[in-house]
Amino acid sequence: MDKICGGTFFVLLSNARKPMQLNSESYKGNSNNMAEFDLIRALSGVVNPEYTVEKNDTTINNIGNFKKCINWGASSFAFQDKDSKRNFRKRFESGDIDLTIQMNDLVEKLLDEEKDTVLVRAIIETIIQDEGIPSNQEFYIGKTVTKDELATLMAVSLPEFLLGIWYFVYIVIEDNKIGADTYNRWCPPRGRDKRTYTGTIGEDSNLKIVATRLKSVDKVEVSAPEIKTLDIPAPIKADAAKLKKENPFYENDELLLQEFKNDYNDLIQKCMDENHEWGWLDGTIPKKISYLHENKWKLKLIEFQDFALQTNVMNILNSLKKLSEAMDSNNPTFISPNNIRRDLIRQYVMLQSSDSVGMLPYGAFIDDWNGDF
Repeated sequence: MDKICGGTFFVLLSNARKPMQLNSESYKGNSNNMAEFDLIRALSGVVNPEYTVEKNDTTINNIGNFKKCINWGASSFAFQDKDSKRNFRKRFESGDIDLTIQMNDLVEKLLDEEKDTVLVRAIIETIIQDEGIPSNQEFYIGKTVTKDELATLMAVSLPEFLLGIWYFVYIVIEDNKIGADTYNRWCPPRGRDKRTYTGTIGEDSNLKIVATRLKSVDKVEVSAPEIKTLDIPAPIKADAAKLKKENPFYENDELLLQEFKNDYNDLIQKCMDENHEWGWLDGTIPKKISYLHENKWKLKLIEFQDFALQTNVMNILNSLKKLSEAMDSNNPTFISPNNIRRDLIRQYVMLQSSDSVGMLPYGAFIDDWNGDF
């Protein structure tokens, strides 16, 4: 029976790449297979964006070893770097939205959209066949599902699905050697000829699931300065504590509110930081604002039971959208961001407990705040 691991996951991912000028693909990873190098570099970048993957003979050889399920590609990629692995696990388990954005970039740039659904079905069928995975094994693919439940899904977000499966094979399975027999069946030896994928898993499937894509925003690489976090003055803390006491949230809203703050704490601090312009120049701030709104909170907003809380969250989302428009250099209408930033931080403070308010920057509360934005 087939096995899912890092190597077999990569084989299926590689088979779903966009068409190249050269039709013949080497599963040994020779110099003709540039797209496969791009794919492994992007996957390594999801683990650690700062890890350099160089294109040389050693790296090309290690792509082949990784695919053949011999090892994790030695030091050519971030996979075996202990710090990179530990940080990736921490980021995934804390719900770091940047991971999904990074995987979404991989999907948009490298994968053929016409192959999305076959790719998802192939991965699920491989997992179902893998007898080493218990039926109650959980996967987080935007939501938590068990192995048995994977077969009943009707739709899945491709970037979130791939990120969740990658976490499973990289962190949970760990052993890349278990897929060697599967690789040999999918990419059988052909003497001295190149080994190519001949598998058909996922193509004639009984699964009903279809894959969907998220909206993509182009990203420009710019080194951003360190973000400085400042304390909010005591009167503001007191006002926030008073608001919190006078407007307690429904118990069922607490988890949803925490999820919202997990998604937006860092983002709003960046919007308020004195060096915030860098986040707009490199595209990270508008990209995250757009992604979170369009693919999550625009719909999730209605789940709040407390009307006042729901309204405040909606105001925050609207303020972020207005701030994006104000900072857009292509916007023909000039909109001063100062008042928007003041409104944004006041709205956000209302969601914080008195203990956590001091973590937010206070510049937006200064009425005569200087600066041209």
